[in-house]
Amino acid sequence: MKILLLFAALLHAVLAQDTATSLSSLQSLSCSGAQCDIVASTSDSRTVPLRLVFWSQASVQWWLAVDGNFSNVGAAADVIVGTPQPVALQTPVDRGAFWEISTLPESTEPLLTVRLTKSPLLLSVLLEGAELLRETAPLAWNSSSSWQTLARDSASLPAGLTKEWFFGGGMQNGALLTLPPAPPCALTRGGAHLS
Repeated sequence: MKILLLFAALLHAVLAQDTATSLSSLQSLSCSGAQCDIVASTSDSRTVPLRLVFWSQASVQWWLAVDGNFSNVGAAADVIVGTPQPVALQTPVDRGAFWEISTLPESTEPLLTVRLTKSPLLLSVLLEGAELLRETAPLAWNSSSSWQTLARDSASLPAGLTKEWFFGGGMQNGALLTLPPAPPCALTRGGAHLS
């Protein structure tokens, strides 16, 4: 009986340590150049910083720093391939329930818009007003993983695109890719392994 109680206590301790934490609400937003810094409250009553980095007129990085450190060293050094292109942003607009951040319109590039719902903090990305992706649950993490929950087939896609869009991210070099539902296992881009 003692062994069973000890096992149950240890299991409870392990499970308690690995409980998921998620974003709660947007506390502050400030943009400068092609970067927006965000502070969000969490489900465990802390705050964490996030960043939106517009790498081009058609790509944006959604970056969570659970430990408060935005670092491009070590394992994170090869997350982004290439260098950011100059991107001009419109002044963020507070639309009540959400903030809207858009690139300045250019004649050769589509208008990219990011919406940040305030509470809970959720991200959606629109291209020329068509929703490309929408989070259905806040970003979440535990001691070993982080995850993003996206809606499926939320809106019609821009002309010529069918099926779902798949987005590279994290250890896939942060590259925005449109992949078939069953991509090949050895994708590379610029010599960097993507799968």
